[in-house]
Amino acid sequence: MDEYKYEVAISCTKEDEPVAQELHDLLRPRVKAIFFYPENQRELIGQDGVEKFGSVFRTESRVVVVVYREKWGKTPWTQVEENAIKEMCLNSGWTRILLHSTDGKAPSWLPRFYIWSGGRYGLNALAAAVEQKVQEQGGQVGEEDVLAKAQRIRQSLATKEAREARRSTEEAFQAARKERQVIDARLADLVAALELLEEPSADIHGQVVNGRYMVWAGYDAIFFRWTGNTMGSIRGDKLILCSGSMGIWGLNADTVRDVDSYELELAEDDITWRWVDGKGRHYTSSDLANLAFHRLLDEYEHRRNTALEQRRRS
Repeated sequence: MDEYKYEVAISCTKEDEPVAQELHDLLRPRVKAIFFYPENQRELIGQDGVEKFGSVFRTESRVVVVVYREKWGKTPWTQVEENAIKEMCLNSGWTRILLHSTDGKAPSWLPRFYIWSGGRYGLNALAAAVEQKVQEQGGQVGEEDVLAKAQRIRQSLATKEAREARRSTEEAFQAARKERQVIDARLADLVAALELLEEPSADIHGQVVNGRYMVWAGYDAIFFRWTGNTMGSIRGDKLILCSGSMGIWGLNADTVRDVDSYELELAEDDITWRWVDGKGRHYTSSDLANLAFHRLLDEYEHRRNTALEQRRRS
């Protein structure tokens, strides 16, 4: 007889219920028993909530998934769940837990190895990781029933269509403007931080040029441009990461090239806007600024090393 009542138990704050619900719906066709409070309320009627929630996360679930944000563990019910999960980990090790962070934070007591680092690829990849974890812990993951598959596809498409529809709204237009400002502010902060070093590099600068914040290191430059020209919608609009070389009169237009492109979309919580590239990878605005700065520094290092090698050989 199996010692676990549930294959997977999902814990989250109220803010992350849409994310957890979507994960639950992705797992449900192939995972036979899942505990997720909004779906299991009826079986909790008449029971001691503290004791029941503690048991679910302490002993009754093969794998525990925490949809985490910094607020998790600080509300009355998630505090109960956190205490039970920590007790479970101390008693039987860390292999039964997987954490998906929605704000980039993580609890200090959880080893980094058990933090889901593939969240950039979305909830489908997370669901696959949870299924693999269930199998590693001796659980069974079944084939998806045809009717269940049809229902899942219908629900998934309806959810995606609703999010896509919100890209054609003033809300989306304003979100795109705000997120582009976050990117420029992050680039400016990185430049300012370098200037505060004991030995600042005179080769790295940042400045607003034609309404865009441009950063250059030596002769190499990066910036983002927005293709959108309409009001009240961002459908079809893209954010382009560009690189180029500086000439005596400024940026040499002949050297400018598009490095990558990103579209703005709603995350699974239906609140947060995020960027997605052509491979389906997700980024915050700060992530994109960091990515661009890393690329600039790599080009700068390569160019300087090449120049030093040529000087050495001359």
